[in-house]
Amino acid sequence: MSEGMERQKDDFDRQFDNPQKMRMGPVEIALRTIRPPKLQDRLENKPPVVIAGGFGHSWKVYAHIAKEFYRGGRTTMLYNIPPHQGANFVLPNEEGAALKEFIEPNPEEAWDAVMLLEVMRKQEVKQIDVLAHSRGFIYVAIAAILDDKRAEIEARKNGPPKRKNLIRKILAYGPAGLTEHETKTRLVRGARRQDGTPAEWAEVPEEIQKEVSTPEMLAKRKAAEAKGFFEYGPFDAERAAIDKHTKAVRGKEGFKEAMENPLRVYEQIEGVAAANMLPVLKKLHDIGVKVTIVLPDQDTVYPKDRIIPDPDKATPQEKARWEEIKRYAAITTLPGQHSAVADDPQVARIALSQLSQP
Repeated sequence: MSEGMERQKDDFDRQFDNPQKMRMGPVEIALRTIRPPKLQDRLENKPPVVIAGGFGHSWKVYAHIAKEFYRGGRTTMLYNIPPHQGANFVLPNEEGAALKEFIEPNPEEAWDAVMLLEVMRKQEVKQIDVLAHSRGFIYVAIAAILDDKRAEIEARKNGPPKRKNLIRKILAYGPAGLTEHETKTRLVRGARRQDGTPAEWAEVPEEIQKEVSTPEMLAKRKAAEAKGFFEYGPFDAERAAIDKHTKAVRGKEGFKEAMENPLRVYEQIEGVAAANMLPVLKKLHDIGVKVTIVLPDQDTVYPKDRIIPDPDKATPQEKARWEEIKRYAAITTLPGQHSAVADDPQVARIALSQLSQP
């Protein structure tokens, strides 16, 4: 490693390992604001990128994508979202009414959305881009609609002009809420298929393990990988190391969250399964928030073929729904699995490129 790269690594690690602690009412949030060496993003007038994680994905899972953004010259912000203390979180009347026209968020989604807005307010950040992974898309979209309502209330109180949106652009990777007729069971099975090795599935019910894997398939895969043959092309040492590390972190942190906050985890799964983001996409389009949707082609949590209709088999309603999605968001597909945005440096670089566009 060159001396310059070594300095960058030390600088990134120092920022990543030293979060700013903030009291937000009854909870404490640890915010990591990771600035690139020469602050290229400020020179180019680029807003910071907030990473909004998926279900069961703590901030630790996204260390590698934060490093790619750092190398690419963008400030990145990551933070934990503690559970709400006390009874279910309820939005103020006017804000709650603004959302009900488009989505009925569960308390966890509403809480996470408000925490995003409050962290940015406390940091006096005027505008952000967001990389929203999986479930993150739901609460980030809710935050954008709430922010628009708050801006409207402020303009009514203080006089025009209405301020600009806090959230400029959302890159939604493997987003929740675009598949119809979703169930909690299918989501759990899809998530288990994504990472599946027997060691990682130790806590999974046996009937689910049987559905998504066989000893023969796993043996063949392990034998092929031992010889350097992987599903997505030639062996890549950097990617393999990151993938191994990220899977381990994801498994450990997800298990920890489930043990410490089982009710919260259940409510998050409920919210993800029930979400219908199509009306929300239209609202985001109407208030000027740009949305790019990235569909990984090997995603088993939100399979591409459950979102993009088969021209020969789809119903008129399914085709019409897909046309509406395309009307309100830019769509792209990439090779990879549901969590490749955290595992694969190349996907992270593509995400950075997408977020750098006007």
